[in-house]
Amino acid sequence: MQLENLGNIKIKYKIKSDYVVFDIDGDKYKVSVDFFNSLNIDENIIASDYLIEQIKSEAMVQKIVNYCRKLAVKKPYSESQLIKKINKKFDNPKELKRAFSALRNSNIFDDENYIQNYKEYFDNNLYGKYYIINYFRNQNVKQRVIDSLEFDEQFEMEKAKKFFEQLKNKYIRNNYAKQKKKIYDLMLFRGYSVEIILDVLNSLEIDETKEKKKLINSYLKIKNKLNRSSKYGVVDINSKIVNKLIAQGYNYSLISEVIAMDKRGELDD
Repeated sequence: MQLENLGNIKIKYKIKSDYVVFDIDGDKYKVSVDFFNSLNIDENIIASDYLIEQIKSEAMVQKIVNYCRKLAVKKPYSESQLIKKINKKFDNPKELKRAFSALRNSNIFDDENYIQNYKEYFDNNLYGKYYIINYFRNQNVKQRVIDSLEFDEQFEMEKAKKFFEQLKNKYIRNNYAKQKKKIYDLMLFRGYSVEIILDVLNSLEIDETKEKKKLINSYLKIKNKLNRSSKYGVVDINSKIVNKLIAQGYNYSLISEVIAMDKRGELDD
């Protein structure tokens, strides 16, 4: 333990292997060995507010840097995310700029590193190109950094196919058109291009037997509901049934076939 008499203020310091701890009037301040050496402290040095402010400021820089390093172990952060967290924790420290300069030099915190780490996460979880780009924009990542991202179209297609495989049986109870619409909307939200989505949806096969059975059930349900209303005539009812079924996504020719079956008495009410 060393002791320096700097004017009326006594400064103690203890040198460790890779840092130095100052004790200024009972308060501890941790700084790097390089910074300590740059002070050239000796027994003739005069205490000053400037020197003390230097030590305190450098200690705050180190505190911010160490805090950010701990954050990096848990997950990647963009520069704007870090600034918000630091300002909240340290009440808008004036040393923020110097701390970020040190962090950038260490290549631990920069937007390039952040987006590459997160892009890998999004790719592994089957998010598409446009979801990824919009996410980084919402995180205030610099546009030039976003523009540096590369998206391989073949890889985008592979992700889309895997995501489709997870979805294709989710809406099996819906008719073919509704299945396609729901899957289309989810894939669009997930960030895939329209071209890729339509290409993938071409592999969605329709089971004609099941589709017809669903149509018959929908047809009878609508017909029975409309028949209970006295304000519709036969022609109006048929027209409304067709319109409702088309709105549900059924093919017109298949609807006509079911109506013909009903007229022949081949459907059970």
